[in-house]
Amino acid sequence: MTPEPLATSLTNGGDSSLSDAEFDALAGDAAPDAGCVADGCSPWIWAGGSSVTNQGGVYGTLGSPAPTNVPGARYGAVAWTDAAGKFWLFGGAGDDSQATLGELNDLWKYASGEWTWVSGANVIQQAGIYGTQGTPSASNAPGGRQWATASRDAAGNVWLFGNVAIDSASQSGDLNDLWKY
Repeated sequence: MTPEPLATSLTNGGDSSLSDAEFDALAGDAAPDAGCVADGCSPWIWAGGSSVTNQGGVYGTLGSPAPTNVPGARYGAVAWTDAAGKFWLFGGAGDDSQATLGELNDLWKYASGEWTWVSGANVIQQAGIYGTQGTPSASNAPGGRQWATASRDAAGNVWLFGNVAIDSASQSGDLNDLWKY
């Protein structure tokens, strides 16, 4: 059996449950808001961070928001918004406080125009601290990782699963560890 080829673009495919305008909006093809076109505004707003590549993080004081705090450049991070609309960012491969590239395990929160370094290390390649399975502890921490999978449940907990990470023995590889925050 030959697998079906992946589509290279979205098409309505004759689905009569969506109008062409609704489908175009879902596919990202909708025209910008007429008021926005009239006054020349853009739907994108640069909210923060640097306009140049490979910038290290400015961590500030753990748990304290500040206008100068900013996570370092990264890829393969996990991000979500909480019920209050605050933006959260965890790990990835990127630049730490010394602008050194590697796996990160830092957790950040963005609210009211400021970043807060919430937990994790401000340097790369941190081993996971697993503690006792099923028991919460302030010292528990996932190791630095990239391309993890995460989801927020109905109670607001974030579940983080594996991928390329630093384990409890400081070895890098594919992990299947599951974390709840």
